[in-house]
Amino acid sequence: MPAEPHVLDIQVHQAHDLGVEQPSLLDTAVRLPGALLRLPATALTALEAINELAERLDRLMKLLESIEGGVSRAGTGIDLAAMGISSAVSGLESAVGTLDHSLPSLSDSAAALRSISWAPLR
Repeated sequence: MPAEPHVLDIQVHQAHDLGVEQPSLLDTAVRLPGALLRLPATALTALEAINELAERLDRLMKLLESIEGGVSRAGTGIDLAAMGISSAVSGLESAVGTLDHSLPSLSDSAAALRSISWAPLR
């Protein structure tokens, strides 16, 4: 049995949250005095929250500044370590270059060993 095709519903429907979007004038008039009485307390609570947020941000900034100092010192230490490693590598390259020039070549060493091994024993 083939499935029925879906039909697009284009009829006008009333909004499901109409009571929230458009309360009646009577509901608004009844709720207004209570809302007006709560307004100063709500504003005070909001201001206290803003002040607490400012204090927390201040403490956070102090913490971030101390972390920044530690990270900066760590970066300086890493830079010094990198310079030390670079100097050590440069010293090793210099030592290898000095040894390379002072030692005989591999072919000279092989020829000397060959001549020693073929020389008659006395």
